[in-house]
Parts: sequence; structure tokens; C-alpha cells
Amino acid sequence: MATKFYLPITGAAPITITPSVSWTGAASAWIGSQMKCVTTKISSALTSYANVGTLSTDQHYYFGIWVSDRLQPQDIAQQTLTIAVRNNETNTGNNLQMHFIVRLVAANGTSFQDIVSFTDEGSERGTTAGVSFWTGNTTARTAVGGDRIVIEIGLGGDPTSSNIHSGAMTFGDNNANDNVGTDGDANNYNPWVNFGTTTLLFMRRRVFLTHR
Repeated sequence: MATKFYLPITGAAPITITPSVSWTGAASAWIGSQMKCVTTKISSALTSYANVGTLSTDQHYYFGIWVSDRLQPQDIAQQTLTIAVRNNETNTGNNLQMHFIVRLVAANGTSFQDIVSFTDEGSERGTTAGVSFWTGNTTARTAVGGDRIVIEIGLGGDPTSSNIHSGAMTFGDNNANDNVGTDGDANNYNPWVNFGTTTLLFMRRRVFLTHR
């Protein structure tokens, strides 16, 4: 079994977390607020967000942060994690790659454990928008009831000479199809993050009835 998270641009995150210190900051035009990652599509429009940088130093900007519903107590085994997000840079000299981090955050919203530490895809996508596909291993973690998954995704790199951090990423989930797991695929489909083995278990929402 597996758990695939979609990355919508609507639906506020259930809690707000502090972004990883590995980021320089938010992209100049990111989603604008933290969202909830979902396992069932909610049909938020696929939208491209652009960062217009001004500096040529090695920096990393997040375009979106997603937080899951509360997890039940469970072991999250070491497994293959895959990510597929459409992006591009405005100039090949920008040297931008998809960067990301996947973490487990405690119910207090402040205690974190890395599931996949801050890393990059390993290659540039280039000036033509296409899918960046990453696959790698997670670190096994034990979730306490109320913990949540946090996904942070952006672009980063060390531009050449006077080049800058200008690039774009696409998020949303209103297409009938999902991005394929192939680097460079040009189709504008839904981005996702997939836990290859574990079917994550979430707490049920509590409903309180008042009797009069």
C-alpha cells in the first residue's frame, strides 16, 4: 500500500509551522499561505507561481508548504518516497533545481523530525516547463497521536555570474491526471508526493452534538 499527497492551493493548513531554516525565505510570488496536503483531490486550480530573484548567491526559496491532518500513533517505516512537480527556470544560467524537505511535526507544531532531509532533485529542469521527478529513501519514524506530515517545496541553486533566482513552479489538483514519474514530462498535471509503502492512518474528526 501507499499514501499519495496532493498539493492544492486552497484549503488552509490545520496548523501553521515555522519553515525549515534551510530556506532563504519565501519566493516573491508563492502560494501565499500554508495549505493542507490531501489524499483526495479537492479540485483547486493548477497555478504557476514565479520567483523573481535579485541576487546571484546560492539561495533557496520555498513556493509552498503543506501540512497534513493529525496522524494516529503508528510506525512510518523506511521506504521509497517520490515527488513529481512541474517547474522551470527563466535562464539556464540560473542553475535552479527543485528543493524540498519532508518532516514529521509534533502536535505542538514546533518539534520536528526529518523524514527526508532538505535536498535537491539533482539536476536542473531548464527553461522549458516540465516535471522534476525525485525518488529516494525516507528515514523511519514513529508517529505519536496528533503528529502531522509537513511538506515544503521550492527552487534553489547558485546562479552563474549575474544570473538570478528566477523560476516558476506549478501547484494545484484539478486535473483528471497526475504528473507522471518522468523527468522533463511537459504535461501540466497534478503535482504529488508519495509514500511508497505506508498507508498513513489519520485520526477521525470529532463531532460534538449538543442536546437541548
